[in-house]
Amino acid sequence: PVNQKAQRAHARLKHKTSQRRKVHLEHRSAIIQGIRGFWVEVFMNHPQMSVLMSKQDADMLHFMTNLEVEEFRHPTRHCKITLSFRRNRYFQNEVIVKEYLMKVTGYHASRSTPVQ
Repeated sequence: PVNQKAQRAHARLKHKTSQRRKVHLEHRSAIIQGIRGFWVEVFMNHPQMSVLMSKQDADMLHFMTNLEVEEFRHPTRHCKITLSFRRNRYFQNEVIVKEYLMKVTGYHASRSTPVQ
């Protein structure tokens, strides 16, 4: 009974925190979408990502307008990464979604939007 009460209280607190975070992240996302070249700067200034980026990758990232990551625990632990783009010469998709299963051994790609 005490443990169940604590679990319910924790779930309510987690939900409340998630709702507050969501409002903040939506506001931040709206600001970021108005900053041209934001995402190329983010990736090119990241120590691990920048070494993987080609000149063409960097050019393509100039068209990226949003990046959203969602984590799920049920039925399996996985994450979904949604990349949004404005019209560009590299592909027709406005949105590309990549989903990964999260296992003890690391991330395993499970699904991806076909790039057109």
